[in-house]
This record gives sequence, C-alpha cells and structure tokens, in this order.
Amino acid sequence: MKTMPPLPGPDRLTQDAGPYGIAGTSRPLKKYAEQLARIESALARMEAGNYGLCTNCESRIALTRLKADPAIATCADCKEPENLTV
Repeated sequence: MKTMPPLPGPDRLTQDAGPYGIAGTSRPLKKYAEQLARIESALARMEAGNYGLCTNCESRIALTRLKADPAIATCADCKEPENLTV
C-alpha cells in the first residue's frame, strides 16, 4: 500500500502574507509581471528581426549591455531611468 507524502508546510509566500492574506504580495507580483512583459517584448523584437536595436534611435545596443540584461530595449544613450518611483 502506498502512503501519501506529508503535506508541505507554509512556504515563504504564505508566511509573509500575514493576517491579511496574500493582498500584501501585490508588489512582488507586479514586479514579476513587468519582467515578463519586458521578456515578451524582447522575444517579439527577435521575431521581427529588431532584437539588439534601440527602440528609440534604432542604433545597435552594445553586446555588454545585452549580456547584462537580454531584455534591454534601449542603448546606453537612450536608457530609461532605472528607479522610477511614483
């Protein structure tokens, strides 16, 4: 007779949720959604043959910049502010 493995204990997400449930986790989820959107945009540029070209000025993005962030969309001259806080 097979026995069932024990149920997992609370994970970090549920432990961090606190008394208000997972409502407090919207910030990390928003960050992941933004990262996913950047990756999907890079994949679309690959399919269109525009990957590695700046979306602002259409110049080539430096290879070192692409290695640091493969989803980057702009060259060093056109780079967007990194820490946008509202």
